[in-house]
Amino acid sequence: MSRTQPRMPRRRLLATVSALAGAASILMLILAGCSGKADGTAKAQSASIPPEVKIPFKIGIMVGTVSQGEDEFRAGQMVVAKYGQDHVKMVTYPDNFMQEQETVISQLVG
Repeated sequence: MSRTQPRMPRRRLLATVSALAGAASILMLILAGCSGKADGTAKAQSASIPPEVKIPFKIGIMVGTVSQGEDEFRAGQMVVAKYGQDHVKMVTYPDNFMQEQETVISQLVG
């Protein structure tokens, strides 16, 4: 008498293969993120770097404070680091800018 193992249902097999593929892709993302390569943001945030590009005009940037959103504030700092404080003026608007509209307008004009 031959003994046969019960067949795995197709749905269960598909779920197992999908789970393994998902786990493998997550593992690849983790390994790619831990490659040890540093990004260039640390260099751009350094104050000792001279401006990279000379431009014949000035740039004004108004961003929220760090408490509102750190990403836009840091991006503004990177633009100042790239073009220099002679060419870029970065100001922040207050946290409660709807109540302090006069402050926002004076910062925009000034």
